[in-house]
Amino acid sequence: MDCFVAQIERFCKANNLLPDGGRALVAVSGGADSVALLRLLLEMNVPVVAAHANHGLRGMESDRDQQFVERLCDRLAVPLIVTRLRVREAAAARSMSIEMAARELRYAWLERVRRKQKCEVIAVAHHADDQVETVLLNMLRGTGLQGLVGMRPVNGRVVRPLLAVRRADVLRYLDSIKQDFVTDSSNLENKYRRNRIRNVVMPALESQFADATQRLLDSIARITQGTDLYHELVANVISGLTSHCSVEGAPVRRIDTQRLLEYANCPMLLKEILKSEGFGMDLADEVMTAIKSRSTGASYSSSTLTITVERDFIECVESRLLKNAAYEEHEIGSAAFQQKVEIWRKSEPFEATSVNGRDTVAVPAALLDGARRVVLRHWREGDRMRPFGLHGTKLLSDLMVAQQFTSAQKRLAWLLEIDGVVVWLVGHRAAEATRVDKGSTDWVLLRSRVRQHYPHQAPQAGLILD
Repeated sequence: MDCFVAQIERFCKANNLLPDGGRALVAVSGGADSVALLRLLLEMNVPVVAAHANHGLRGMESDRDQQFVERLCDRLAVPLIVTRLRVREAAAARSMSIEMAARELRYAWLERVRRKQKCEVIAVAHHADDQVETVLLNMLRGTGLQGLVGMRPVNGRVVRPLLAVRRADVLRYLDSIKQDFVTDSSNLENKYRRNRIRNVVMPALESQFADATQRLLDSIARITQGTDLYHELVANVISGLTSHCSVEGAPVRRIDTQRLLEYANCPMLLKEILKSEGFGMDLADEVMTAIKSRSTGASYSSSTLTITVERDFIECVESRLLKNAAYEEHEIGSAAFQQKVEIWRKSEPFEATSVNGRDTVAVPAALLDGARRVVLRHWREGDRMRPFGLHGTKLLSDLMVAQQFTSAQKRLAWLLEIDGVVVWLVGHRAAEATRVDKGSTDWVLLRSRVRQHYPHQAPQAGLILD
């Protein structure tokens, strides 16, 4: 069995499963697989803490399993953390299956224990036969590429050191070291889908196709390699469609939708883009309709990101920035005000060339001296301004549309308001109220510190997705 241990060590090293010197939290049910995993890690000199979750679903048998694990860890001098999970109550409260509720509760508890015990990883005992069962289940439920790949050796903090070996190998190892284990009687019942795959489907396949499990494992390995390549190529394509810019000082990403539409399977590519941004793939059809109809302003938000369909691109902004924009307001003289606008009082004769009406504006000193309230704030529905040189006021939203503001620009733009009157759309347009007479020797120069950056993208070759 030395070669078996060496095989596990090579697999762990190749996939960086066990950081040098770091402790592993080992999920130990008492069954053959988890007991073998614990013994293997100890043989490999990995510092471990064991964790056992009693699901309380099999009465005395569940308690028997817990007692077995307690005795095993005591004999091996392995620290053990035990809990009893209320699976049935959780399943009823969340309207989910017993299997799913048990899995969610178990992994959530394991992560809490991992942090408390200062372990680097959570080691679980899934092996190659489990991998085949998982992929077959995914296929029968209906799955995409990720479902055909199955379980990865590493998934966040969860690692699977036994994923490259068969269950028969695990049992031979336990026999060689004369290590006993307990058997979960529910594994013999076919009321669960996975059990039906294990106890009915796989034996039938093996009876009809020589070494069916190994052939399926070989196919899964090839699919995994192809999927990894696919995601690498798609990531490169998405990078080529993406530009980074600054809108009113806020970082923004833009996806070029006109170039997106050039791809043979642009709906599939859009699904990958949305997935990479944290959105569900079921949103893709709605977004694609908005893109093709050039329906600007269609907006969608996740917990962290807001995307908006503009004329030629999708704009991606952190949701918190847009949420905060609704409430931000800074009074003149405050540090936040000074970070956005520089102010100089001038005594030399004013010339029109001193300002450009966008980044720099001038206001009569008397306008500020006599003001009761001067603030910088964001745009609100119904805001109006009398643009410099024009008669009458206009809705700021109309001015923004005329200047082709995106949704993010509109919501993040700063306004200078003096006693309730908007006098400057900062960085873009000044109001008639800012007019300073030529030659005046008492005026104030305002300069925007907020810099806009809108890059132009050069066309790039990409991947055709059929």
